[in-house]
Amino acid sequence: MKKLKIFLTLTIILTTLALVVLFSGCQKSETESGTEKYYMVSFGLNDAETNKQEVPTEDASKAIRKIITDKGLGYTEYTTYGAYTENGKSVENVTLVYFLVYMEKSDVDDIADTAKKELNLKSVLIQESSAAFELREGSN
Repeated sequence: MKKLKIFLTLTIILTTLALVVLFSGCQKSETESGTEKYYMVSFGLNDAETNKQEVPTEDASKAIRKIITDKGLGYTEYTTYGAYTENGKSVENVTLVYFLVYMEKSDVDDIADTAKKELNLKSVLIQESSAAFELREGSN
């Protein structure tokens, strides 16, 4: 009888340990499922032909915003100033940067290609990363 109690106790302990190990892997995958891809898209406003800004910043911003919102997507926009190197020289330009999340890469590519063509831009830089996001909504 004593051996049976020891056997049952050991069986319960080993089963509990096995379940803890098994379910700890499930918790890890839940955390990973909250990870989303996001994109930072930088539109240098220099013209592809003249290497100077031809379209005013506000007009370029309105055009890019319309391209994004016509797709039913959202964005966060930053107006920045930067430079790139061409033929060993630093070329400065106004850059519109868009933070894009909760969308497919194909949408990002289409936004970048459409804006580049419509505004005759010299360059567009797309950065893709992943992070965990938590969206909080409501009035509280």
